[in-house]
Amino acid sequence: MCIRDSALSARAGRTGDGDGAGEPPAPLAGGAMPARLVELAQVLREAPDSRARALALVQLGASSARCADGSAPPPAGAERVRGCASVTYVSATVDEQGRAQLAGSSDAALSRGLLALVVDGLHGASASSILALTSASIRQLAALDGSVTPSRINGLDNICLLYTSDAADEEDS
Repeated sequence: MCIRDSALSARAGRTGDGDGAGEPPAPLAGGAMPARLVELAQVLREAPDSRARALALVQLGASSARCADGSAPPPAGAERVRGCASVTYVSATVDEQGRAQLAGSSDAALSRGLLALVVDGLHGASASSILALTSASIRQLAALDGSVTPSRINGLDNICLLYTSDAADEEDS
């Protein structure tokens, strides 16, 4: 997996203020979000406040079979997420049907929850589905802006950048 600095800077833009709980999710250029991502984001969105949303993220990370804690070695072929407040790794492969097989690890519970939102929400999606997503649309759908610190949002943005870069590489091959 190769990520270029220009791709990082070009896709790192953020939008939205507040917690986003009252705003409808942004439409996607390429179609609907994967159903599992919508389901996970809805659980977070329905949390009554930012603290409950953060606790739900921690629980999501703890329950994810595809996201290991930092004590385990990173997944095979994993790349470290630059700009993340914790030590976080992501890996992506494609199965014989062209579906993303995602995994990751993080040494921080909240970052592991953000990672699980993306990994579990996009696992099995096509490259074109992943390319249609932005971290801003995921943040808005899950009402994360205002619920987690800017450094954690930056980590989520960079996790998404790595996975979209992989998806772009897959579509080009």
